[in-house]
Amino acid sequence: MDSWIGLLKKDFLLMKNRLLVFLLIDLAAFALGWYLHIREIGFVQQPELNWVLYDNNDLIKFIPLVIAIGIHVLFIGNYILMSLNKEGKQLHLWLHNPQSAIVLLGSKLVNGFIALILSLGLLIILTTINLIPFLSEVSFYLGDLTKLLLYFVVNIIFLSLLIGICFMFFWTIYHVLKSRIGRWSVLVLIILINLFIWMFVSLESTAVYNQLVQWGEYKLEFSTLESFNYSDGEFDQMITNYLGKNLFDTIFALLLFVISAWVIEKKVEV
Repeated sequence: MDSWIGLLKKDFLLMKNRLLVFLLIDLAAFALGWYLHIREIGFVQQPELNWVLYDNNDLIKFIPLVIAIGIHVLFIGNYILMSLNKEGKQLHLWLHNPQSAIVLLGSKLVNGFIALILSLGLLIILTTINLIPFLSEVSFYLGDLTKLLLYFVVNIIFLSLLIGICFMFFWTIYHVLKSRIGRWSVLVLIILINLFIWMFVSLESTAVYNQLVQWGEYKLEFSTLESFNYSDGEFDQMITNYLGKNLFDTIFALLLFVISAWVIEKKVEV
């Protein structure tokens, strides 16, 4: 356990400056939203919920934050890739660590997850600050709005973990290729990534895949948000999910993770 904690600390210190940069970017998104908001309507206009739904000027301050939250699906992938690239500069030292490849990669993944939670937590706090002027008006919808926010945050975290493991997998494949075909490794890796995406998209369009994943249906209802429907569009009151899809993605991610660890231990040459 002490060696595991020590490895986590080492990986955290390796990426602490990058994490600080990510948090500063979150604050910059908040500042940009307020800059655009002040430029459009200033401080004098009293915000009202119904007015916000029909006039996009007051929504401007939320747009950079929403974009920042959305792109967090790539956060863990980016974080892990930068961390692994740092290790790649002294690959022989990293691979000669007495810990197994699963532990080494697991530490990267856990650190990426912690960094993601910190960054998303800051963005949620900043978004809540922007919502303060409307709290009295949205109190009726607060339960469903909170549920909707949690739903998107959980999905962002899950997708970010999945994409992060994919990045990890292709990083290991790249180093195998690099040790064997040198400068052609980048081109071959690009081809493999495109082939991987094509195969996955093709699989998702098959009847067999649908039978595998479309079971254990569960729904999230947002009945109070029906009142947000207006002339320009409608809010769907219900989101449907499948336990089968969640399980399939989880098994797929675990399989890629184990393969990545095996490739590092058996195939990567230093």
